Amino acid sequence: MIRLNMFVVCSILLSGCMKDKMSFEELQSYVVDSDNGLSKSVMANGIDVTVTYRPPDLWVHQDVDGVVSSNRTIDSLRYKYSQYYYFILSLSRGDKEALQVSSSYDYGEIVQTMAFRMSDYVTLTSSEKDTVLVGDFVLNRTQGIASSTDMLFAFGKEKIGNDKSVQFNLKEFGLGTGDQQFTFLINDLQSTPRIDFGILEK
Repeated sequence: MIRLNMFVVCSILLSGCMKDKMSFEELQSYVVDSDNGLSKSVMANGIDVTVTYRPPDLWVHQDVDGVVSSNRTIDSLRYKYSQYYYFILSLSRGDKEALQVSSSYDYGEIVQTMAFRMSDYVTLTSSEKDTVLVGDFVLNRTQGIASSTDMLFAFGKEKIGNDKSVQFNLKEFGLGTGDQQFTFLINDLQSTPRIDFGILEK
């Protein structure tokens, strides 16, 4: 019983010591660490399908481009990007872009689908069963030099109120991965640490 109580106390202390601010590099590492609930993966038809949440502060950092900005500017950008949930869908086969290492599909047709029609294949579902359509999406065209084929999706938060979770739904669109679902807890998304913009490299 004493050992159990000590374990509980240590767990509480450790959770309470989690940093609420970190550097850009630390936040990047935090997001892709599956233990933090912000990145989910499944292997389907030899393809690693990964969905990763992209928090507002990573967008803010991109906008300020490493320059220390005023609190007003940071807060304004945070508000701008907090209106949406952003997720990156990554597809890879053997640490290479999924599109570059398979010949079992019509390459041109798949590229057209990924560039212009993915809103027909991706939705977000709240724990209250509300469906959120894709607000916008973009295919990152890397010409075969990246380790994965990446697509960014943005979803408006209007239908997601006090929901406990959201589910990222991916329908089969030609790569043979089948229908896939990835569930994210809202608490994990909302408690993501922020960047301490005062320690950006100048």
